[in-house]
Amino acid sequence: MESDEFVTKHFNEALVVLENLGAAIVDNVRYPEWHLGFTKEHKDIWKLAFHMDLRKSKSHDRTIIPVTDPLADMEAWFSSFEQPPSGMKILPDLMKFTQEEMEEQYEDWGFSEWERVEKAFEKSHGTDDVSRSRELRTRIALQIPALLDESSCDILVVPCWTETTASYGGCPQAAVPMPAYPADWPVKSKPTGIKTRGPGVP
Repeated sequence: MESDEFVTKHFNEALVVLENLGAAIVDNVRYPEWHLGFTKEHKDIWKLAFHMDLRKSKSHDRTIIPVTDPLADMEAWFSSFEQPPSGMKILPDLMKFTQEEMEEQYEDWGFSEWERVEKAFEKSHGTDDVSRSRELRTRIALQIPALLDESSCDILVVPCWTETTASYGGCPQAAVPMPAYPADWPVKSKPTGIKTRGPGVP
């Protein structure tokens, strides 16, 4: 949790508040397999299944655990409308719309994750790598309820940067906002210039 000392400080303070309200805190519980460097160790396939599910719903190998996020299947989401907005049916339609509509501010925000989805789809759709990725993510996701049972806990509380695969495992998530960064906090920006940390950034 050294990634951001400001967030870490407020995260730990929130744990104290929970404890003062009667919660029993079991600190530093550990997964049998998962750890913070896990995604880097499996970076070639870790996000592949997520990208495939975002891009196309009718993949033959999406059979293990249903994705619970309604936006994690854009094709099915668009088809749920009686009249899809602007005639959009699949992710590339949304990308085209975002680029063409000035109000979407594509030049400022971009959509790098969507571009990764398209590249992954073109390269890996229908390959064994997709099944390997899904099996890996499913195995890790199923450790969440097992971890809670083992530690006799009801919820898993983590800082915002911690990937737990909870959404893929069908585990509900809640994000709790923290105070904005203070006036003297160094500015950190994305390559596009968008500030992600700095004075006044929540």
